[in-house]
Amino acid sequence: FSTMQEDLDKERKVIMKQWAKREQQIERVMGATVGMYGDLQGIAGKSLQEIEGLEMKALEAEAAVQKAAILRLEKRLDLRKRFLAGGLTAQAAEIEDRLTGAEEDLGAATAKVEVLRERMKRQETLEAVGMASPGETQALNTALDSALDEQKLAVLEIDVLKKSK
Repeated sequence: FSTMQEDLDKERKVIMKQWAKREQQIERVMGATVGMYGDLQGIAGKSLQEIEGLEMKALEAEAAVQKAAILRLEKRLDLRKRFLAGGLTAQAAEIEDRLTGAEEDLGAATAKVEVLRERMKRQETLEAVGMASPGETQALNTALDSALDEQKLAVLEIDVLKKSK
């Protein structure tokens, strides 16, 4: 048992180190990109086209996805600890792990839907004034439909898993 506990602690430290490293890399790249875009926007003004992914909603959605992934890993480690300590059966641990994943999927899908709805509004405006093709609007609409389906699937999965507890 103590060996398993030590392995778990080592695994946690490795994962947390990787997260910290990745988080710092992402922050540096995003900071540099946003700063450069802001500088260019200051020079070019409103004539500079929006860069997809730099709008606040997209950045918030990506941050939410990253936070959800981190929380999922932390919950998985906690489940493993509880299982190893005898506090959970293998089946209960599996159901809880899948439930956590489904909740993460729901959060990611919901964030994606919000971002795509905002983009769809802008796209429809651009198409109305002839600055975007109907094909571009249709592609975005297809992506939105897909995200809505992902959201529905996650809700169904959560319902099934909660009933099987």
